[in-house]
Amino acid sequence: MKDIIPFKKDIIFKTKLEEITSISLENTLKMIDGVVEGNFVIDGEYKENDNSDSEPFNLEIPFKSVMDERFKTDKAIIDIDDFYYEITKDNTLTISIDVLVDKLEEKPLIKLDDIFDEDKIEEKKDNVKAEIRENSEEIKEDYNTLVKDKITTIFNTDNSEDSYVTYNVYILRNNDNVDTILDKYKITKEELEKYNDLSDLKVGDKLLIPNERE
Repeated sequence: MKDIIPFKKDIIFKTKLEEITSISLENTLKMIDGVVEGNFVIDGEYKENDNSDSEPFNLEIPFKSVMDERFKTDKAIIDIDDFYYEITKDNTLTISIDVLVDKLEEKPLIKLDDIFDEDKIEEKKDNVKAEIRENSEEIKEDYNTLVKDKITTIFNTDNSEDSYVTYNVYILRNNDNVDTILDKYKITKEELEKYNDLSDLKVGDKLLIPNERE
């Protein structure tokens, strides 16, 4: 595939231009990352009037053009397709250059069917759902482990010592005292003090009575 890039420029001389007696065009154009850039180098001679001698001139004109993004440019070849000029005013030389870019390749188009492929959409949905389920299971497992660890910490017991996990609630009545309660439930005062304040007991107070776990 080919592409033509037109270029036009007015070059103003310090003296009058009667005639261009000779002219040549060279270039240093290159394709770099999808951009055509370089210089046009124009050499020639001109006359100010019919009786004057020819005078040389040399012009170096920068050029830069960005290629359309739809083209692949890694194999592109740069050349001059056409070059023409004319004296448009007494001291103005107008040059026109058509830059040829050959060996272009069009990038493949993205098909709408690929974008809106229902099977692919469903596949992505399934993948997202599977990921959500997996994350949910991990969160649930972490939570259960945390709760289990907390419970183990709270109720962790050492089998070498007496420990209690259940309790009776006893309401003090007339004629009750610490000794009668200790005798009734067969526990020591130290065990009872772990769960109750025994300093100021009165009728109607509630005491927690630990039951020994077998």
